[in-house]
Amino acid sequence: MKPARVIIPAVVIAAASVFLSHNVLDEWGQAIGFGQRAATLTQAAYGVLGVLAGIAALWRPRALGTLLGLWLLAITATGVLAPIVWGGQPWLTGIVSGVAAGAIAALLAWWCLAASAASLWEGETRKELADRLRRLTPQARALWGKMNCPQMLTHVNDQLRMSMGELPAPLERLPVRYPPLKQLAVYTVPWPKGLPTSPALMARIDQSAWPSEVASFGELLERFAARPPDATWPLHPAFGTLSRRAWGVLGYRHVDHHFRQFGV
Repeated sequence: MKPARVIIPAVVIAAASVFLSHNVLDEWGQAIGFGQRAATLTQAAYGVLGVLAGIAALWRPRALGTLLGLWLLAITATGVLAPIVWGGQPWLTGIVSGVAAGAIAALLAWWCLAASAASLWEGETRKELADRLRRLTPQARALWGKMNCPQMLTHVNDQLRMSMGELPAPLERLPVRYPPLKQLAVYTVPWPKGLPTSPALMARIDQSAWPSEVASFGELLERFAARPPDATWPLHPAFGTLSRRAWGVLGYRHVDHHFRQFGV
């Protein structure tokens, strides 16, 4: 069963979407002209998408980002259109309404995405990564970037060592170390290809040995997972202070990013 931190935002989004779109059939029957019909359709869309997003948060998290993105667009569009085509308000009022609705929906979407984010603290997630590693070979070709596959795995392993305080990395004074940019980058915002990294995490890549790095990956995952709740965490070179949960989410996203770089 999913933890309460996932269930609560999933239920809030689904329930709010149903409540706010419950009269969509009546509005469709009363709609006159293209504008009112368009607003009714976007209202129906966010009602359906909100329910689907709530379900995805509980059972299909990989579809969650796409569904929440579409849900956010539908709510914003309704917020713009409804005051204009139903209330006769000027366009400026509609735009302000849409921005306000979109901002509230964006906060709810972030809450749900952050709560549902995969983490190295979950045994199922660690098993998924181990299974993906078994599909890799030293000869696997990168879809982007300059590292070869053994170099990538060495880099991933050193990030895990860094997260446990075993590999010092110099701090960088970057804007992403401050809220809310830090939370967005750690939990939800897609990472671009070729993302810059700390030089400390690249220092060993030219000494990569595939068999030993494969063995180290499994051992490092289990050591990470075995860290007690009161363990001390180092400062991240880019993000500074991170919570225990944030380190688990960041660790998964980093491995996932580089495994996808090599097609698994």
